[in-house]
Amino acid sequence: MEPKSISVNIIAQLTAALDKKEALLVQLRAMNDEAASGRQKDPITNRHSETFQRAYAAVVLQLKQARSLQAVSKSFLPSLTSRC
Repeated sequence: MEPKSISVNIIAQLTAALDKKEALLVQLRAMNDEAASGRQKDPITNRHSETFQRAYAAVVLQLKQARSLQAVSKSFLPSLTSRC
């Protein structure tokens, strides 16, 4: 595969990672608003429900993975564009 087609593939992957990251940030903001409102708190323990905590943690982990993929994709671009 020639460098130009590899660059296009990496740019496509980077775009997909950025789109996923943006969607996750929107979801995380909504969950932050929900947490701040106290709707997810157990009235007895005054803690957020375990279901909410797990969902929140899952979003944070997905966001971390999206950032890692973005960083890896970005690291390949300078070397490939200099060869084109």
